[in-house]
Amino acid sequence: MKKATALILTAALLFVFCACGKEPAKTDNPSGEKQPATENTAAQESQKTMKININGKSFDAEFYDNETAKEFADMLPLKITMKELNGNEKYCYLGKSLSTDSTNTGEIRTGDIMLYGSDCLVLFYDTFNTAYSYTRIGYITDTAGLKNAVGSGSVTITFEK
Repeated sequence: MKKATALILTAALLFVFCACGKEPAKTDNPSGEKQPATENTAAQESQKTMKININGKSFDAEFYDNETAKEFADMLPLKITMKELNGNEKYCYLGKSLSTDSTNTGEIRTGDIMLYGSDCLVLFYDTFNTAYSYTRIGYITDTAGLKNAVGSGSVTITFEK
């Protein structure tokens, strides 16, 4: 019994000495979360963002972290004609169903990119309240000039990584 107790104490002391002897890794990340390797960062960032070109004007957008956004990103580049609806959105049926996790968002914001149903891509260019449910795909980060770029009728829009 003494040998077992001594062995346990020795192991515990070794653990304490080994753990205490190491300095925490230095990081630029104050939250302490593990950061990806530098060479992967650019690739990961490109998977989180996209460019949207409308009538010669370019907009930066970010994807939400969900399955629908990943599936949409896999479809890019995509050049589509989007139709006008309600004076606040452009829409287009993709011809392919995507995963959905629709919720009643309550408020639509200018620049929201969402999926209605499982195959209708919607780009909103005005902010308003809604009772409809959508699955979030992404959003335009700076919407200045978006309403003018989309115009009042159908418009050809290019989405690309």
